Amino acid sequence: MRTGPFGSVLHASDYVQDGVPIITTEHFKNGSLPLIKDGVPQVSKMDYSRLHSYVLLPNVLLYLNLVPKSLESVWC
Repeated sequence: MRTGPFGSVLHASDYVQDGVPIITTEHFKNGSLPLIKDGVPQVSKMDYSRLHSYVLLPNVLLYLNLVPKSLESVWC
């Protein structure tokens, strides 16, 4: 797993209406990840395949060093 993707790899124009949801830093502000796709940025299956090194795997502990201490880690 890697940090990102960022603007050079993923652009707002890559988002689609119905696709694979992506997690952004905005999702960590309330301390949990979204459970449904509604309102979550999504990418096509082709972009999902292209960005496979950024995929979040189940049972992973994320350490977030740019958020308040109360949200420092999230179990996914």
